[in-house]
Amino acid sequence: MNFNKTQIKNILLIITFTILLFYGINNLPVVTGGLIYIFSIIKPFVLGGCIAFVVNIPMKFYVKKLNKVKGKKAISLVLSYLTFIVIIVLLINIITPQLIETAKVIPETFQNAVAKLTELINDIPALSATEITQYIKDLEINWLNIFDNIKNVVFSSAGSMINSTIGVATSVATSAFNFFIGFIFSVYLLVQKEKLAIQVKKLLLAFIPVEKVNVILEIAKLSSDTFSNFLSGQCTEAVIIGVIYFVVLNIFRFPYAIVISVVIACTSIIPVIGAFIGCLFGAFLIVMVDPFRALIFIILFVVVQQLEGNLIYPRVVGGSIGLPSMWVLVAVTVGGSLMGIAGILLFIPLCSVLYALLRKTVYKRLDKKRIDINTLNIKPDESEQNEDGKEQ
Repeated sequence: MNFNKTQIKNILLIITFTILLFYGINNLPVVTGGLIYIFSIIKPFVLGGCIAFVVNIPMKFYVKKLNKVKGKKAISLVLSYLTFIVIIVLLINIITPQLIETAKVIPETFQNAVAKLTELINDIPALSATEITQYIKDLEINWLNIFDNIKNVVFSSAGSMINSTIGVATSVATSAFNFFIGFIFSVYLLVQKEKLAIQVKKLLLAFIPVEKVNVILEIAKLSSDTFSNFLSGQCTEAVIIGVIYFVVLNIFRFPYAIVISVVIACTSIIPVIGAFIGCLFGAFLIVMVDPFRALIFIILFVVVQQLEGNLIYPRVVGGSIGLPSMWVLVAVTVGGSLMGIAGILLFIPLCSVLYALLRKTVYKRLDKKRIDINTLNIKPDESEQNEDGKEQ
């Protein structure tokens, strides 16, 4: 059997891929360590790409509004970053004072709980003083051994504390450096995004057939639009749900209405489970003031979540990404199991892209087979319809 160059090339690629796959499976720790090392190097640039993608959403809005203004791109870029900075500063100013106030209340609440617990213990029949004294005398205590154990614990704790402090300081410095580099990189990306898009398209056209390049660009555009719509929808839904909780908590005169509403709004950006995190935070604050009102708050939270899940979320977020609620639940479960909160935020738009691509492929294949997508019946031949029409 004679093979042409294309077939030989494909066979070599398959063999190479098989060898690499076999090596990777048999040396999984080495491969994993290598991937982690590579990610640690490119981490600032990945972070910068994420920042640029998020900031680009309001930037497009500002560019559209400042369409006739000279230098609209630079002004929109500055306004977009300022928008996020202002939002973060406002959230910190709203939440921090309330947390400090709560921290001041916690000791008093704890003392009251201890006092109630003490009263409860005093009501229990206790041993007589003679029995307690005899019990203490019968105890055989090796004080020397106790002091040695305390000494070892103190020195080991001091050493581990020093190591932990150094580790935390190093981690904070590394994170700050990565964020700074990522921030600068995001600015470069947004300033030169049109030029970068042209360069990427040239690179693809130079090494990949034109038909495949068109498919890649189509998928890239679909992914970008889906992720942008998802983030916009989540933020819109978070604002709506925050306003609803603010109104409800004020109507029923709950304490910490502002801070609880803000926290629930912020955590609602995380799909499905985010609002429940905010609920736990709110219940913790309210229980410090009145445990019974904390129970009422949880009941109101369940009612509002039913309203949000059935009316708001499907229209605001579900419509923006075009993903049925069943697959949203699947995406949340799989993404959360694999990557935690980041996986939840990533997998919903990713599943939406895959869903749209699969739907497009299915419709195209059904059309080739002349099957109607609504009735799933075979379409009548157009030539036969024309002949019938002529005869009539």
